[in-house]
Amino acid sequence: MTDVAPTTDRIQPTVADDPLLTIPSTGGASPKTIYVKPIVVAGVTKAGFALTSTALTWPTGGVQWQFSADDVKYGLFINFVLLTGVEELSIKDDAPAFWFSDLWTPLAGQQAQQSCMPIVASVTTTYHFLAKFPGGGSIDPKIVVTPIPGMPGGPT
Repeated sequence: MTDVAPTTDRIQPTVADDPLLTIPSTGGASPKTIYVKPIVVAGVTKAGFALTSTALTWPTGGVQWQFSADDVKYGLFINFVLLTGVEELSIKDDAPAFWFSDLWTPLAGQQAQQSCMPIVASVTTTYHFLAKFPGGGSIDPKIVVTPIPGMPGGPT
């Protein structure tokens, strides 16, 4: 788990209408791989998220995942692959149940971090985190975890 404290200087919040990447539900036992790279939007560097490193679109608001009843016994596990220009991901003070691993190198020339967050069956949970860039800038994207309507214990 990373012990790096989030910096408050030069943190750019995401905008409410920044698009979210939808993570397909592949079963809770399977970690999801998300690629992260810097994207410049209107002169501001943001973190872009995609399911492949060669994606044509890179939503900048964060990621969202809608889970099923089968997923409830697991947490959401994400393997973030940090592409050139993203130094690190870290938790924010208001996300105590959410964590990131230390940086590691799954393939030569790649940096990655794993993360885990719990699933709350009856509510939508939003986790905020920081994506850090070279030179000290950061962006504040989010992960939104939503139960499927009609699921036992979930919304109707």
